[in-house]
Amino acid sequence: MHFRSTKYVAQKKRDAEILAEIRDGRLDTLRNSTCIRDLPIGARITAAQEYLERGGNGDVKKYAENELRDKHREAWDAIARLRCRRKENEQPNLR
Repeated sequence: MHFRSTKYVAQKKRDAEILAEIRDGRLDTLRNSTCIRDLPIGARITAAQEYLERGGNGDVKKYAENELRDKHREAWDAIARLRCRRKENEQPNLR
């Protein structure tokens, strides 16, 4: 039977807490970027799409879908296609 030390378990727990703080901070930044009207529409749409991909919801999700996606459909779709292509190019070749 393999036992893990208390120090190891505590470090893993702290690592998880740090990663959660980073994730939450990133969501806050994306949420704010989505709503700042002084930013170019492309930057706001990109932030909104990433916010939604990371599980963001609530009022910002409604704003992104109703104000950004519906009122700027052509730009929304173009940015979504570019983001999709970039993700495809980043995928490792497993062949």
